[in-house]
Amino acid sequence: SMITGIAGFGHNSTISIPNQLASLDSKFSRKFGICLSSSTRSSGVIFIGFTPYNVYKPMIDISKNLVYTPLVENTFTTSKFSEYHVKVSSIRIAGKNVPLNKMLKTKQGVGGTRISTTTPFTILHTTIYDAVKTAFINALPKNVTVVEPPTKQFGLCFSSKNIRNTNVGPDVPVIDIVFHKKSAFWRINGTNSVVQVNKDVMCLPFVGQDQTRAPSIDIGGYQLVENLLIFDLPHKKIGFSSSLKLQQTSCSKYEKTS
Repeated sequence: SMITGIAGFGHNSTISIPNQLASLDSKFSRKFGICLSSSTRSSGVIFIGFTPYNVYKPMIDISKNLVYTPLVENTFTTSKFSEYHVKVSSIRIAGKNVPLNKMLKTKQGVGGTRISTTTPFTILHTTIYDAVKTAFINALPKNVTVVEPPTKQFGLCFSSKNIRNTNVGPDVPVIDIVFHKKSAFWRINGTNSVVQVNKDVMCLPFVGQDQTRAPSIDIGGYQLVENLLIFDLPHKKIGFSSSLKLQQTSCSKYEKTS
């Protein structure tokens, strides 16, 4: 029968599955990969250890060519044993830097960036969200009309009538999350940067929120779908792929091993 439940993967938690396995058997390392599927028939896959992270159709190791950034410690959070934080130095939309408040990018107190698979959509501090929203509007093609959001969940929506589809989703301005240096960035394409809310309207699935004593950027599950994340705890770093659709594969096409 199908078993359901919650599995712990906190980096310093004693109940974390990678930590428990590593303590029981030396062949297991404190390294794991998460790949969330967009398919309703598959929830994706978790890879544990240093083995090849293979998917098929085509058969490739999707752990190749990732962008790595160091894990950082947010000394303010009360959940530092279970959370994963990284440094974001800037955000680019269509190749242009978005002006951000530098105080909101620190790892102390209100600031920093957290990876959260339990958050449905990426949450941005209001000042960051407003800047991203403005930059995204300015980067949209001139024949795309901004419309009143049909749902209160999102603050920016627009007509999808003049937006063509590509192998990585709608052809909208790309969003680059730039980590500790300019060359280390994670690209978010249309498949993760917009959501179709009805036949004629798309929305930017980011949420603006004044967050007290919380990260100013909380990267959510929708933006992580069909992306491989590798948590390399021995080397204190996280690796990001861009959408696996660029490689014409997905998180649901993983190689099953015994």
